[in-house]
Amino acid sequence: MTQRRGEKPARVQFVVYGDQASDGRAGRVVIKVDKRRERSYAVPVASAGSLSADDVETIRLSKNLRRGKHEVRVIFVPDDPTAYDRSKSQLMVVKVKRATSGRGR
Repeated sequence: MTQRRGEKPARVQFVVYGDQASDGRAGRVVIKVDKRRERSYAVPVASAGSLSADDVETIRLSKNLRRGKHEVRVIFVPDDPTAYDRSKSQLMVVKVKRATSGRGR
């Protein structure tokens, strides 16, 4: 993934799924950039047996990330640990390039 500093931020897409779908909020996803918490969102859980494009969640990273490579991870923290397990995504790398308009030089 790449983005330019100060311009349109990179999108991160994810799906939280399990054996049973939730009837609403089932927990939160925490977005970490370089091991620091960037954002947190309440999310439902989709059924693994009937996943569709409607189950995909999309967030945008900060458009003000410094130039260079940044590690991004999405972590699911369930409201009820007996119903759902905590999980985390694979590590993703976002490369931020210099702004084209001359900003950030």
